Amino acid sequence: MIKYLLKLAALQFIIVIATGCSAEKYSGELPELKVPQRIFQKANEFIISRTSQEFFEDNVQADFNKIRELGGNYEMHYLLKIKGMDFINEKIYFMVDTAGTVLEKFDIIGIPDCKSDPSHCVFELDQSDVKEIAEVQKLPKGIRDWEISFRWSTETNQYVWYVLATEYETGSGENYKARGKEMMISPADGQVLKFRTWNIR
Repeated sequence: MIKYLLKLAALQFIIVIATGCSAEKYSGELPELKVPQRIFQKANEFIISRTSQEFFEDNVQADFNKIRELGGNYEMHYLLKIKGMDFINEKIYFMVDTAGTVLEKFDIIGIPDCKSDPSHCVFELDQSDVKEIAEVQKLPKGIRDWEISFRWSTETNQYVWYVLATEYETGSGENYKARGKEMMISPADGQVLKFRTWNIR
């Protein structure tokens, strides 16, 4: 809770300076504030409601440069960063109205639902672990090295390790064709969530 209050205090300081009110000179570069504080607070609370206070304080930070007003609403942007895991630097974004209410008709990207499934906020595996799992599962070697990435999956609504093997490709542009296999792996325990063929025809 202390960390959260400090975040809000820092935001209030930014508001004072951004609106031209008197304040002590700040030596660092401040982001431009593009959203009212009450809306910013409600957006923070929405993320906390899906994760937890501790998870939010430790791992989520506002991406002030990308927050913007859009069509009378506000597009909120954050970053997920996990200490000791440099490969995790993921975008979180969603839309809120002028009351700070989340507009669920728009995409809500990058917020794991830890309340429903705590494993969605557990990140135990690194790329070497994922490669070993793919080998055990006999993912084809393909015609080049596997493409391995940590990403948000809109299909499973959680973060996953994604591994793509290309077995065939030809042509380019509109004539490009390819096929192969892909895997989605849980970063919490290595469970294989998806293992299937993909095609571009």
